[in-house]
Amino acid sequence: MIDAVIPLGPNDVGLVEFTARALRRNIKDLRIIWIVAARDPGVPGTLFVDEASFPFKMEDVRRILGVTTRAGWYLAQLIKLHVGAVILDIAPRYLVVDADTMFLRPCEFVTDGRPVFNLGTEFHPPYFAHMARLHPSLQKMTAYSGITHFLLFDKGWAAEMMALVELHHPGRPFWESFLAEVDPEHAEKSGAADYEIYFNFCLVYHLGEVILKRLSWANVRTVAEVDANRYDFVSLHWYNRDTALDRAALEQKLFPKQSAPDNTAANAAWNFAGDIVAYHFRGITQPIFFGQDLTPADQTHLRGKPRPFILAAIDLLRKMGGRTIVEIGSMRQPMRHSLEEFNPNCCNDGHSTLFWASTGMNFHTIDINPDCARIAGEACAAMPNAHVYCGDGIAFLQAFDQEIDLLFLDAWDVVEGCDFAGGHLLAYQAARDKVAPNSIILIDDTDIKFGGKGRLVIPAIIRDGFDLVLVGRQTMLIRI
Repeated sequence: MIDAVIPLGPNDVGLVEFTARALRRNIKDLRIIWIVAARDPGVPGTLFVDEASFPFKMEDVRRILGVTTRAGWYLAQLIKLHVGAVILDIAPRYLVVDADTMFLRPCEFVTDGRPVFNLGTEFHPPYFAHMARLHPSLQKMTAYSGITHFLLFDKGWAAEMMALVELHHPGRPFWESFLAEVDPEHAEKSGAADYEIYFNFCLVYHLGEVILKRLSWANVRTVAEVDANRYDFVSLHWYNRDTALDRAALEQKLFPKQSAPDNTAANAAWNFAGDIVAYHFRGITQPIFFGQDLTPADQTHLRGKPRPFILAAIDLLRKMGGRTIVEIGSMRQPMRHSLEEFNPNCCNDGHSTLFWASTGMNFHTIDINPDCARIAGEACAAMPNAHVYCGDGIAFLQAFDQEIDLLFLDAWDVVEGCDFAGGHLLAYQAARDKVAPNSIILIDDTDIKFGGKGRLVIPAIIRDGFDLVLVGRQTMLIRI
């Protein structure tokens, strides 16, 4: 069983009853819903906790940060991070939920004993600089964000995180360090992120003990956008609302008196891809190494291989009716065996160029390295559908004048001194207007170096309406 905690500020008093009822309706194995606020909102079925019971006050926030307009926002973050230490009777795991966030469909946040974390796309550098000042080990660990307006906390892990920071800043409680390390330049705006800190702490110290999963969600402006056919949950921020809150309409949206909604629309990408993905990945695991350095033996025998991703992408492209494949970064080694064979000592590189060319589709590949372009050209010499170029990939994509059904990003190497993350973002931005409405994007080397080649580009692709289908050695995103 888990508990839920809703920190409540004055702007969401009129909404919190809906949030609590939606939690009770949709969250599996939910025990107690706690509301932390300055005054008891009197929501039936919840327990009230006075925010005065926490070891910090609004005045502390204003004094240390020197802010007024954002003081309540920072106070709410401190409350979320300290819930486990203050509410002594709380369950060992508890779901902290923003007061304006409402679940629309059943969700489960513990699977096989492991917490489930949702994935967001927010990227705000001052957040990462702040958490690194709290402790040097707190770094951004993946291309995704932990900011999705709720997060499942583990009471022991939260205490562990606070102890880590307090050891690094002796003589100060965690909450004081949290405030003191906010950059004054960003204090009146957005200088810290509670969810980002805890999310990345767990990826550093408890990676094998968590499950990452992307729910369907949105920040909406009106009650009309609250749609259980599309979203698992929505957030209706007070500063983002276009109209006054229509309580009767929201009641019908959240607690309809008809049958359960059809989830087909929100799961369209997985419904489209699921059978093909399951076929190509049966019996295959895809470990994520993030910041871990791999030995040559690890590369050969432990690390996932590109082959199942490429084969799945080809089958999905055929199912989609796609015609044009564009690859940035050609194959680097000749293939000494047939496409049907797999040799881990040879196939760690992937030989993607040959696989794409073998489809018979309109295929274009470019590499800035003349040797790679030569190897690719020789491999594809007998395939008239394959077009091999030597040159700059971004310039090529900018000049490309055809619609792209499958874009494969595999150019800048994941090595020190190379802006591999930024390069692939620029490549996608150069191609985005040419990518077909129904299309596939595949990115190589996303299992290393904190997201590798996908660290910056994956959130941008998701914002353009793509759904995440596969994560591992490569990441596959589909828009249909």
